[in-house]
Amino acid sequence: MVDIHQIPSRVDIRPRVTRVLSEIDYIRGRIAAASEKGVFVPRLQKEAAIVMAYASTTIEGSTLTPQEVRMVAAGKTPPKPKVHVQMVKNYLSAVEWIRRKKSAKSIPEKDVLSLHRIIGEGAVDDGPVGAYRQVQVYVGNHVPPAGRSVPIFMRTFLQLLNRDWQEYHPVITSALAHLQMATIHPFRDGNGRTARALASWELYRRGHDSLHIFTVDDILLEKRSLYYSQLDNARTPDGLGDWIEYIADVTADGLERAEKRLQALAASEVTTSQLSETQQKLLRLLSFDGPASIARMTQALRISRQGLYKALTPLLESKSVQKTGTRRSRKYFV
Repeated sequence: MVDIHQIPSRVDIRPRVTRVLSEIDYIRGRIAAASEKGVFVPRLQKEAAIVMAYASTTIEGSTLTPQEVRMVAAGKTPPKPKVHVQMVKNYLSAVEWIRRKKSAKSIPEKDVLSLHRIIGEGAVDDGPVGAYRQVQVYVGNHVPPAGRSVPIFMRTFLQLLNRDWQEYHPVITSALAHLQMATIHPFRDGNGRTARALASWELYRRGHDSLHIFTVDDILLEKRSLYYSQLDNARTPDGLGDWIEYIADVTADGLERAEKRLQALAASEVTTSQLSETQQKLLRLLSFDGPASIARMTQALRISRQGLYKALTPLLESKSVQKTGTRRSRKYFV
């Protein structure tokens, strides 16, 4: 059972974490400088929201593909289970909501409840939404606090987040917010999605992700078993330092991906008149979805292999696109 005293009022920062945070701030500076005159930033913001919605809901069982999430974002309904479509709709709404609250000086309890309501309405297995659970729940080997204790745990956590922890770097407070929401598990369902959205909101309101063009949710999804094991380990006596280091590394990776997407899109904006429509679509696909196989690209672009190679070959020659892996497992990336 979680003890209220396990919520740390102070955190020891490892030297390696300090170095990673310096790298993160340096990458952020490069992104800010590269995006100053970029008319493409709104497109990256939209894509980041789509990636967040896809990754965070897929972690929780949604079966929508990235292309189907884009359909939902465009107001269309893909042929997937209604609850999965609703999960994505709600998460896109939650991302928009926390972006509107990017200037919040604090995160009050009522807003955490509102965030859960937005995420959970019609998209959780067990209710209520926007209200704390009143029963005991179990999460694998983890035993969250009893229902009657949830309010005091949440108020203690939010007081620390809004006051004592503000001396720390935003990546650290985001990591702490993520962990405590997942550990307290204040709702019957939807806790993971709410924890990840809250972690992003902490970065927004602290001015760390002022452009809203990067996400870590896709990286958490790609190594989901590592994500879960890190959460479990973080609840052990010496695990908090490991969790903070893990999130710092994931954040650095997310920023590096965002910078590559920005650079690729900036390059495509500059050279768009020199590229065919298929080549432009191909660059956007690889920028937003990451490394892709020939089969994946032909499916996404709805063209033949011959048509794909015709578009791809000049991009490989100019090194706008690169390849990795053996012939059987080869993937292409920007």
